[in-house]
Amino acid sequence: MSFPITVIAFDLFGTVFDLSGVSHQEIKDYVAHIRQPEWSPLQLPKSWEHLPAHPDSSEGLERLRRKFFVVTCSNGPLGLTAKLSKNAGIRWDCIIPLELNRVYKTNFRAYMTVCEILSVSPQQVMMVTANKDFGDLEASVALGMTSMLIRGTDGPQTIIELAASLGC
Repeated sequence: MSFPITVIAFDLFGTVFDLSGVSHQEIKDYVAHIRQPEWSPLQLPKSWEHLPAHPDSSEGLERLRRKFFVVTCSNGPLGLTAKLSKNAGIRWDCIIPLELNRVYKTNFRAYMTVCEILSVSPQQVMMVTANKDFGDLEASVALGMTSMLIRGTDGPQTIIELAASLGC
């Protein structure tokens, strides 16, 4: 049985928020932390509290919200996600707090948290990322989600282009 996509879940760092001003070492430290075998709270540098949104993020997300339930699926702590979003004028239908399940992406349970909180099947979720090598694409597809790479060499370059391609 096929289900229509009703939820679009967004990775945040690099996808919605611009990491171009973050040092390579800070990104390496972030990835090393979330790849540890045991979960521990994520403490990001203060500079991450002021990440700018990509110029297309707010408008693109608003367009998508007209037709879909638009949520986060990010390793970022709930408080940081809320601050960044408020500062950038970004509204979500739901901020999914992965930290409450004590899990980070690319653990399958992270993506399933979206499904559990919203009572949807993986087939009803599209996972959107701009990070082709992080593992979001592979993990979400393995669970039956649709995955979408933006800001890459193929497909939509912006969230606005993604929204247009989905009829928003």
